[in-house]
Amino acid sequence: MRRKSFLTIVCLAIVTIASSQTMPKQPTVRQPLFRKDTVNIVSFGAKGDGLFLNTIAINKAVSVIAARKGGVVVVPAGLWISGPIVLKSNVNLHR
Repeated sequence: MRRKSFLTIVCLAIVTIASSQTMPKQPTVRQPLFRKDTVNIVSFGAKGDGLFLNTIAINKAVSVIAARKGGVVVVPAGLWISGPIVLKSNVNLHR
């Protein structure tokens, strides 16, 4: 019985010490802000028919927006076939 009492007191002491210590404040996560400049991949020759390879058109749209110091590249509804896309800083690929 003495052993249970001793263990109970030790556990309560540990819980009390642990709960009295404050956790470090977590950093605030901010939403990224993108410029209002927007281009549509269709303007660069992309086709959402599920047959056309759109890699060049999408990469061109991303490069144009990146050269303008950022903005949004819109991918409208459709089936867009593509190879590797190179994303760049300050470019939001958006549907």
